[in-house]
Amino acid sequence: MATSFALYGLYVTMGSCNNTTLDNKNLSLKEVPSPGGALPYFGHLFKIPSSLPALKFDEWHRQYGPLIRVKMGVEQWIVIGERRIANDILKAKGAVTSGRPYHLFLSQYHTLQQRGPVFTQPDKRWKKNRTAAQTILGTKGVDQNMYIIESEAARITKMLLEGSANNGNINITKYMQLAPLNVILRTCFGKSVTSIDDPLFLAIVETIDATVKWGAPRQDMGSFLPAFSKIFELFMGTEEHMQHYTYEVRNPLFRRLIQEAVKNDTPCFAKVMHRLKEEDEFEEDDIIVFMSDMVNAGTDPTAVTLMWAFVILSHYPNVQKKICDEVDEFITMHNRLPHYSERENFPYLISVQKECMRYRSAKHLAIPQKATQDFEYQGYIISEGAVILPNTYTLCGSTEFYDSPEEFIPERYINDLSSFSESVNASIDVRDQYTFGWGRRMCPGVHLVDVEFFNIWVHIFAASIIEPKLDKDGKFKYVDLNRCNDLGILVAPENPYLRFVKRPDCLI
Repeated sequence: MATSFALYGLYVTMGSCNNTTLDNKNLSLKEVPSPGGALPYFGHLFKIPSSLPALKFDEWHRQYGPLIRVKMGVEQWIVIGERRIANDILKAKGAVTSGRPYHLFLSQYHTLQQRGPVFTQPDKRWKKNRTAAQTILGTKGVDQNMYIIESEAARITKMLLEGSANNGNINITKYMQLAPLNVILRTCFGKSVTSIDDPLFLAIVETIDATVKWGAPRQDMGSFLPAFSKIFELFMGTEEHMQHYTYEVRNPLFRRLIQEAVKNDTPCFAKVMHRLKEEDEFEEDDIIVFMSDMVNAGTDPTAVTLMWAFVILSHYPNVQKKICDEVDEFITMHNRLPHYSERENFPYLISVQKECMRYRSAKHLAIPQKATQDFEYQGYIISEGAVILPNTYTLCGSTEFYDSPEEFIPERYINDLSSFSESVNASIDVRDQYTFGWGRRMCPGVHLVDVEFFNIWVHIFAASIIEPKLDKDGKFKYVDLNRCNDLGILVAPENPYLRFVKRPDCLI
């Protein structure tokens, strides 16, 4: 403890010197507004709940404005609650705001010392990983694997119907993970899992859940309070768990998947990466992290977004009826299910998808970015090293941009047939989706998500309707849309038990 307080005193002294230098250099600039009640050294840490912190940030946005400075121990967080500001800072100024803040698990263990396309600094190695990811996730790569996406949509629809029929109701969590995971597995490794009980499925989901959990900001208190980092580790042993998971669980699993993929005869991206390794483009650890990132980013964000959508729609049978009618009209005319290239025939389905993503976002907070040098924004100084965090929860509930944002109104998007890719790249005056990130850090898999959503939705609504589970008296027991589980990086509905019931008027 004596050592900790000595380090604290040294930090305060050095921090005061640094602030004086900054103030002398930028006398004409002002600090971003900050909520009151911050404690010395600890800042606002004790005011922010460990679960769902975006709700507290949203409260502060209403009090202090759309741009606020939150003191997270020694770190300065710039939290953004307005889309134009997010666009200005993260896209227009992307050259100096695309860094990643240090996080013990993500920066050191998950990335095996700064490897991979997601959680690393925007350097040459990151660009090389990003280019490789685009090979899989770009329009050409997705189009080449369209048959995989369509077949997995058909498979998951059948499993949801059978699971509901056999058990009365099902927790949809693992079902929603299985479909997008199989798309990634077949693309990257040339294999798939057969059910939610498949040992390979369970092993991979364990690594996904661990990454989502360990990647949460609250799992790295040592970065916020470095003077106490050794004390945290002494009592919590967090780093020991991270190390065990990475080197004893995650790495061996992905090394085996890569080796099996390289040896078998099925074309897959692991073979491409292996060839690049032989050409000295990548090392073995690069490939492990790359494949892990593909599986993580390609599975849970999609799964949680689908979970929210189907839980929401279980409350709105009239909305489901309109979707089913739209799908049936196409089937009647063409005697088959539609392909993604024919999505313009489904304006209502698309509008419902977008409203579900706005109404209950799978990400309350975007993945943090970092300022790599001092810069000025509208008279405010944002210092080098500041963590920049768009508050997706606040953006999706903006009363400035949305009429009655607290209400579920699919028709608000009825005239917007833009794809997710078009939406996130549109001018800020019309952009209406925020879960895919900003600027140089925008999710490269946005087109894959769009294609997966469309195919899963048309397959499900062509064959079924979604209902809540039944209680002991046979009455609907609806999932509470105001209760959720903070998974770390993502926010999921609580107890998502539903019934997928075969449509009696099904046309296929």
